[in-house]
Amino acid sequence: MNPDINRFEWLLNKQMEGMASKSEKAELEQLIEGDEQKRLVYRACLEDTYRNESQADAAFHRHWAQMREMGYADNVAPAFRRQVAIRSMVQVGAAALVIFCLGWLLWLTVYRDGMKEITTEYGQRKRVELPDGSVVWLNGGSKLMYGVTFNVEDRKVTFHGEGYFEIKKDPSRPFVIDAGDATVKVLGTIFNLRAYKEEERVETSLIEGQVELTVTSSSSAPILLTPGKKLSVFKDERNLPELPDKLQEIALENREVAVLTEIRTADGETEVNDVLWKENKLVFDGDNLDLIASKLQKWYSVEVSVADTALRKLKFSGIFEDMSLDAVLQALTRTGTLQYRISDDTVLFLPNEAN
Repeated sequence: MNPDINRFEWLLNKQMEGMASKSEKAELEQLIEGDEQKRLVYRACLEDTYRNESQADAAFHRHWAQMREMGYADNVAPAFRRQVAIRSMVQVGAAALVIFCLGWLLWLTVYRDGMKEITTEYGQRKRVELPDGSVVWLNGGSKLMYGVTFNVEDRKVTFHGEGYFEIKKDPSRPFVIDAGDATVKVLGTIFNLRAYKEEERVETSLIEGQVELTVTSSSSAPILLTPGKKLSVFKDERNLPELPDKLQEIALENREVAVLTEIRTADGETEVNDVLWKENKLVFDGDNLDLIASKLQKWYSVEVSVADTALRKLKFSGIFEDMSLDAVLQALTRTGTLQYRISDDTVLFLPNEAN
């Protein structure tokens, strides 16, 4: 448990028992200053009152039920759950209010800095169901975070990486994704979002519904995306590749540019190329070598770099299912334009010296 929370709980118990010294009271006040969660706990324990033991017990169970409904209670360490149960039984006769306060302390412990964080390692893919019923598939090297007010006051998340989102409709609470370089706002829809901080672009492919994308560093109006369209925001116009199928180009501030294209499907397939990763298929869809290097790194959990600047603009296409890293690398070198070297867990792309 967080040592700060341990100290806060100890001081709070002393205050409730009327045993806190003047310096301990001052320390307790200092701990709640500027911390809304601790202040709520303090007020619940020392300012709210209950007429009897059953009223306090009912308040605690209502709180615990809400935590379970939102999917948070199961994340509490088993030892701490046992501690709560024992302390509740011991203290119920002497101070019924303690039961309710323990619920608040439990809430505070579960949420470090008020956020829940879900991550995937490189080479890992994960399905996550959010408290509002929305489903998110996370690709390797991704992170999804949301706070205690999610599905209560709002539906806001912070996201880094690649995710396939199936969002439940709730017109009163739009689903908002802070992806760093862009913000995506939806009501109820299905889309793929690729927003790795280290990559040159942020891509949103809309399968169903409607999304609104705002570029963080630009004062330009939000861009509305309709089904079957893909919006790519390039962080520097100098990195804009040739896109023969582009439908629209929107100049933004700070050298950024947004490009609208049609989303594509593989030959004979009905599923969009951009979401085939969800089916454990690695896809290169006319990607340059820089993007391919990034995809390989996150798929196989290896370091990948490009030795020659001239190689970065080379483009490749292909779909690889259940193939080893070496098999994929060999397929890339069949073009005769590049070669590679592997040392430990590092891949280096080099020009083909035979050319």
